[in-house]
Amino acid sequence: MLRRHSPVWLHHFIVFVIICVSSILSTLPAFTNNTLKLSYDGNIHLARYDAITQALSHGSLPPLVNFIGLHHTGLAMNGMYPWITSTIFIIPKLLFNNPIVALMVGFIILNFLTILNVFLLAKFITHKRWIQILGVTIYQFSSYHMAVLYSRNALGEALAYVFLPLVLLGCLKIWHNLTNGWLYLGFGMGAIANSHILSLIIVTIMIAIFCFIRILRHQLTREEVINYTKADVLAILSYFYTLTNIGSLLSSNLLMSPTPKLVPLNATKYWQALLDNSIIERSASFNMGPINTFLLFFLMIMLFTNKSGLWRHWTIATIIVFFSTFDWLPWQNLTSTPINMIQFLGRLLFISALLLAISVMYYFDQYPLKYKDINFVITLALVAVSLNAVHTYHNKTTKDGYRFWLTKENYDQTIKNSAIGIDYLPANI
Repeated sequence: MLRRHSPVWLHHFIVFVIICVSSILSTLPAFTNNTLKLSYDGNIHLARYDAITQALSHGSLPPLVNFIGLHHTGLAMNGMYPWITSTIFIIPKLLFNNPIVALMVGFIILNFLTILNVFLLAKFITHKRWIQILGVTIYQFSSYHMAVLYSRNALGEALAYVFLPLVLLGCLKIWHNLTNGWLYLGFGMGAIANSHILSLIIVTIMIAIFCFIRILRHQLTREEVINYTKADVLAILSYFYTLTNIGSLLSSNLLMSPTPKLVPLNATKYWQALLDNSIIERSASFNMGPINTFLLFFLMIMLFTNKSGLWRHWTIATIIVFFSTFDWLPWQNLTSTPINMIQFLGRLLFISALLLAISVMYYFDQYPLKYKDINFVITLALVAVSLNAVHTYHNKTTKDGYRFWLTKENYDQTIKNSAIGIDYLPANI
């Protein structure tokens, strides 16, 4: 019996090892010399994590108002920023005395889960292993993903990035009338809600657009509606604690909200960032990376051929999302509307990266490369270019705002005495 099943277990073990190695590779360049280049957003999140860690270590839930770090002004960061999925970073803080090691372990776990989730999506799309690897690489090693992790340190958004593939996997399973699709969709949406509210709003709009398209094409069925309903119930139950905290704060306080703005991508700055292989934090130049951008333009060219298949629909969706983020559209006319809560349209690149990965997998599944060595070269180039961008960013001084190198020695002083603005400050006026 063991002999008959050992190849399956061996196969799973090899996949597990590859994911582990990839997650470590995704992390180490940001921690050269046992330091982390910390941003303004990163300071916010690490101060929150310190407060949450202390509360949990004493057997209590974190207070909604944060008095550790954040200039000690009593900002409602713990209440307004979901923290449930942040246990990825909090548990290592409880286990390791060295805060830099604990932080690195947290990033490794986050990258492991990101790769695992997009791998599950890739397995549903194609059974060809080399195509699965390419799809995973496109999503994981997108330059925007590296920017979110290591230049912006936007850990809430990074956690939402982890679970987005599960949302798309749930949708695909529901559309294929598979019974467990609502579980993936509901869990994924709940996890995003427990990570980053703005990402939840963006993903909810994306799903609403999918449903609208299916209605127009007369594809929406009664069973599909039932599955969406079950997914909604599961998601609401899973982020009920987060929803309660936010509702409690908003119903009894006037909070200072983040400054509304709407910064689109600039084509000139985008291409310059591609040429520089840069992940620097500038709202107008966030990018998916040179290899991913090349793959997108390759698929655009293929649209003008006679080739057919699902890849065409996903490619068109990718193109619409990607090009809608640039400043050649009249976004300035919408700066006074609720859409300004997005702040910068580069955020949509996390949607573009996943749609691109799906498009590429569907395309090469239907039209395989004649020489599979080309796939290996593309994958290797994606990894090398992405990690080089992270290493370069972390080993030179950049002019992108509040930045310094966090070490074991200066960690407590830095986090607990950080200066910050007044976002989510409870106010009477």
